[in-house]
Amino acid sequence: MNNKFNEVKALVFDLDGTLVDSMRDFSEVAQEVLTDFFGLSPSEARAAYRQTSGLPFRFQVQSIFPDHQNIEEAVQEFETRKVLDYDKAPFFNDVLPVLESLAQEFVLFVSSNNHQANVEEKISQLPISFKRILGYQPGFLKGKDHFDCIQSEYGFAPSQILFIGDSLHDAKMAKENKINFAAKIGTFERSDFNEHHPDVIALENLSELLTLLRAQAANQNQSADRQKRFA
Repeated sequence: MNNKFNEVKALVFDLDGTLVDSMRDFSEVAQEVLTDFFGLSPSEARAAYRQTSGLPFRFQVQSIFPDHQNIEEAVQEFETRKVLDYDKAPFFNDVLPVLESLAQEFVLFVSSNNHQANVEEKISQLPISFKRILGYQPGFLKGKDHFDCIQSEYGFAPSQILFIGDSLHDAKMAKENKINFAAKIGTFERSDFNEHHPDVIALENLSELLTLLRAQAANQNQSADRQKRFA
């Protein structure tokens, strides 16, 4: 059991690839855009998009092709096409029952680099009350900006926050901000997280998160009972 989760009171969920099964569709759109606007082969485009996953698409393209003349047009094309069927992108099967259970014991947040309006519209499909829905806005990104907001406006210390995301970039941001992190396998494999972030707990699905947190709570209760008996 990972004792660093003992203090967790707030759960912060990434959206795409963590709650919503949308990354395959996004990857297909990105592949076509990167191929059409920058001349990459399909395999090169898929690899480039995956390697920079977790960033807003604008930042992904800028990191791959700094100062390229096609950046603005490419970003506009991607953002226009990715939302065409986004309302139909399904939540993973266990998302609703897991969130309903977790909401009874934790404060829930969403943190995404998808645009704020897209995130709010998608989350509205869930009958779950999140404390705050944080999406991408200019100058306000997933990572430090969102973590600082949760800490300053809601009074949570870093040790009380657990961020659940699907990308290596998510793991990196959490580590840089001293935030607990659990990886949702899918966009990246367990081996990817083991290679780059060997101390990260990797989950096949969100049901495993619920099991982990319940087991930890049970252990804490047992420890508290033992302390009372010997006090």
